[in-house]
Amino acid sequence: MSDRISITHLAFVGHGRPDASVEFGPSVTIVRGPSDTGKSFIADSIDFMLGAQNLREIPQLTGYATVLMGLKFPDEHFVTITRQVSGGGYTVYTGTHFSVPADQKGASLGAAHDPRNDGGLSNYILDAIDLNGRQLRKNASNKKVSFTLRHLAHLTVIGETRMQARTAPPLTGQHTERTTEVSALKLLLLGEDDSALEEVIAPSERRTIGRAKGEVVDQLLAEARVKIEKSADVGQLHTQLASLTATIRAAGDDIDAATRARVTAAQRLAGLRAARTEVQGRARDIGALSARFDLLTQQYDSDLARLEMVSEAGNLLGYFSPEACPFCGAESAHQHSNLEYGTDTTALAVVVASERAKTEALRGDLQQAIEDLRTEAGRLRTRDRDLVDSISASETALSIADEELRPRKNGFDELLRTRSSVESAIAVHRQITDLELMRAQIDEEAKPKRAEPVDPLPLVAAGRFSTAIQDRLRAWGFPGADSVRFDRNEFDIVDDEQLRASHGKGVRAILHAAFTLALADVCQAHDLPHPGFVVLDSPLVTYKPPKKGETREADDESAQRLDDSFVARFFRSVQRTENVQVIIMENTDPPEELAAETIDIEFTDSNEGRRGFLATTPKKD
Repeated sequence: MSDRISITHLAFVGHGRPDASVEFGPSVTIVRGPSDTGKSFIADSIDFMLGAQNLREIPQLTGYATVLMGLKFPDEHFVTITRQVSGGGYTVYTGTHFSVPADQKGASLGAAHDPRNDGGLSNYILDAIDLNGRQLRKNASNKKVSFTLRHLAHLTVIGETRMQARTAPPLTGQHTERTTEVSALKLLLLGEDDSALEEVIAPSERRTIGRAKGEVVDQLLAEARVKIEKSADVGQLHTQLASLTATIRAAGDDIDAATRARVTAAQRLAGLRAARTEVQGRARDIGALSARFDLLTQQYDSDLARLEMVSEAGNLLGYFSPEACPFCGAESAHQHSNLEYGTDTTALAVVVASERAKTEALRGDLQQAIEDLRTEAGRLRTRDRDLVDSISASETALSIADEELRPRKNGFDELLRTRSSVESAIAVHRQITDLELMRAQIDEEAKPKRAEPVDPLPLVAAGRFSTAIQDRLRAWGFPGADSVRFDRNEFDIVDDEQLRASHGKGVRAILHAAFTLALADVCQAHDLPHPGFVVLDSPLVTYKPPKKGETREADDESAQRLDDSFVARFFRSVQRTENVQVIIMENTDPPEELAAETIDIEFTDSNEGRRGFLATTPKKD
């Protein structure tokens, strides 16, 4: 998520006092030095500028009146926030300033978060990172409060006392605030607030509704128990179900084989019937053609008969010989051609003979075609008889396949009915269990309740957060880092099967630092809301890695001495943090050279170098 803020600097100004300031880098800043040089005061001052009510009083604060803190907002513009050392509201100036600008009138912002308008510093900063207007669950009745800058600062600015405290990292230890504080952590880890929750009803009404719900559940329980009075217990039912499932699987394979055999027989029968239908169709076509050909033969026979008659009549009347005309008696020499037809009547014999020859040729071809059809019809009758026999055999095979499949299917159906009955009984057992849980829940909900913890963190989010914590600890060389996890019910870190509170303060500090950095890692990696900066005060000073055979932490704190390799790994890991500003206050010096982009601020307790954050009162000569 690009909505990140970074702290650019912190400054104190006052009348008659030298200005005091520190500048922070965009990635990692380490403020180091001996005790009582103002390192923890820097962390307290950042917290003060993020809405804490009071600033811790120290002797060096005398004379300073105003605190200034620079911020870089997500849109790359810079502002400077000022507040009086005594507390109260804020003033915001545009740009980066190490003293109160005289040429600019700043905008006033209230110290308290106001959900009705954006007139407070909390609204102003939360709006820049898209967290303004979010709501958190306050108690078991789902009463809600606004998410404020203080909820955010509590998770990102960790002072030395809280770093070592036995209280779980996201909590303050105040019982009445636990629900809200856990909801604030969930908002960052899930990106979802509690605005959708509806406030629950009053305890008296809850009891009345609980009694009514209880009666309904009791009735459902009674009905369910009647259904399984004669049934086996749920364990036996599960065993029976497993056996039935295996039997059904085997029976299914057997049915599949029988079904395939039946399908093959049915397909063969269908093919034979289709072939016979085709043969019968062809036979009908041949019959129709034969009938037509018979008619045509008769026509040819009739034509030939007529031609024969014409021929005989011509011969009888002498049409076809050149003799005296039978009608007029004229000799052939005196006969004239028929002027209408332009030919001699004796040519009629040639025409008749030619027509008879053509008709007889056509009739001969027709007789050959008829003979071919008769031959094909004979083959078709033979094929039809063969197909009838094959169809009868296939019908018998199909009937046999059906007979073999029917008992298998009946047995399979019986197995399915039995399994359904067993599953129904198991479902009733499950229903009874659910109803009993519901009845207990109704009884619990009907009781008057005070504020309760919020629902556990979802498993996925808790696992993701645990992995991020392990990654940090593993990079530092923390013993047993792989077994460390975040408990989603206690909202605390568990190490070596013990809550963080059960360990010494050195381990508590390391685990709190891992918690805070891992929270930023998860938010960055999964595009979840986070302010973009982390402030850690003294995460290493009290921790001593155990030697072989020792317990995790020695009892004599004065004898504790940090292992250089652990410190080196810690600073090396922190400097590899991406897209999150990390500010660390620590007594321990890094054992190896820091990265070029890391800001290193060193305080001393001598006259050499910078003697602490705020100037001390000069000694009189």
